[in-house]
Parts: sequence; C-alpha cells; structure tokens
Amino acid sequence: MEDRGWKMPAQAPRAILHPLSSPADPKGTLNPPAPHPHQQQTVLRRFLANYVERHQHPANQVLHLVGVPLTFAVSIIFLVAGQWWLAAAAFVGGYVLQFVGHAIEGNDAGEVVLVKKLLGRPYTEFGPLSKQSRRAESPDDTGCSGRAGSADSADTPAAPR
Repeated sequence: MEDRGWKMPAQAPRAILHPLSSPADPKGTLNPPAPHPHQQQTVLRRFLANYVERHQHPANQVLHLVGVPLTFAVSIIFLVAGQWWLAAAAFVGGYVLQFVGHAIEGNDAGEVVLVKKLLGRPYTEFGPLSKQSRRAESPDDTGCSGRAGSADSADTPAAPR
C-alpha cells in the first residue's frame, strides 16, 4: 500500500528547524530567546522581595534584627562552646522574638505559613502594611478579597489571634 501523506523534504528550510538561525549560526544558539521576566529573578531576589513585604512594621524589623542572629549565630556559638542549655535558650528566645514581631505585624511567621499550607488551614502571609495586602484587598474577577496568600474569602471573617 502506498503512503500518499505529506512527507518532510530531506533538507528542511532552516527557518522551520531553527527560527533564530542564520548562515553564521545554523542552530540559532548565538541569539537565544530572552527568558521571561519572572525567570530572570533569582531565588535570592524572590526571597528578599518576599521578606521585605512580610516585615514592614518597625517593631517587627527590630525584633528580627535581634532574633535572627540570636536564633542562628548565637545558638551555634554556644553549641560549639559546649553550653547546650544556652544554645537552646538562644534558639528558643530568638524564635520567640520573631514570632512576637509577626504578631505585631499582623501576619503569620514563615514556618507557621508553611505548616498551615500543608494542613490546608487558613493563614495570613502578608500584614496590613504590605503592598501585597493592599493589592489583594480590592475584589478581583473571582469575587474574592482578602490578604494575598490567605485562604480567607471576603465573606469569611479572619480567625482570632
């Protein structure tokens, strides 16, 4: 039986195989397409942008300025020095300061957001001072409003703290 369908020519035009090709660059590798703007951001830039949005209140910033080094650097120094009880106290104390800061900010701490996401519980990722929160407060085409990253809807009151 004879195949009467279309067959690709043995030598296909370069424009079909490689849209960015040229005689000097037959595979189109010298001028790759520009990445999407979201792909250009590094993980660190995304982390820092999110961190800044979640830490707008001055008291939260001060408590994190003390709490983060206390949690990580000071606790490790005490642990290396063999003073495990001081290491544990520094670790817990630093986390307490950060949690107090997030309570002042009006949002959940990052670890709490992660656990609540995994459990399917409502969470507050951005506090009221955040641009993300202000942007999400206006209803969108879904009819929902609330804080970005929150599982709250417009007709569901926020859970008490």
